Amino acid sequence: MAGGRKNQGPKARPPIASYTDDYFVFPHIFWMIAIPFGFYLLFTATFTPDNALRYLPGHLGTFVNYMGRSHHNICISLCVFAVVAHCVEAAYAGKVSQDKCLTPLATAKWSFMTFLFGFASLSRLVSYDRLKTTGKQH
Repeated sequence: MAGGRKNQGPKARPPIASYTDDYFVFPHIFWMIAIPFGFYLLFTATFTPDNALRYLPGHLGTFVNYMGRSHHNICISLCVFAVVAHCVEAAYAGKVSQDKCLTPLATAKWSFMTFLFGFASLSRLVSYDRLKTTGKQH
């Protein structure tokens, strides 16, 4: 051979991640109602506990008002923790989506839904296995 190079045939390329998987599902409807309602109760207790008596029925309004008035520091701590936890979960969902080779649009959806619904959305993403559902390799 000229130049001392042997013909090795086509070179095997390392697999490149293809971002063609657009997998996305919503969390269960129970969580889509319960989590925002919990945030509403927590933020009402923290920032406007008097409104709880007007807008929430019976003992629930009384409890939210009591928590906001008597345990304000606990409510503030829970608010901060909940927001930080959902932000961290959303960032982790973005990383998991990229690791699973999901499209940028699917990654944005997962990050946003995980920010809103936390573990309910993240658990569906983490349990997703492309090979099991499609039988294809990337």
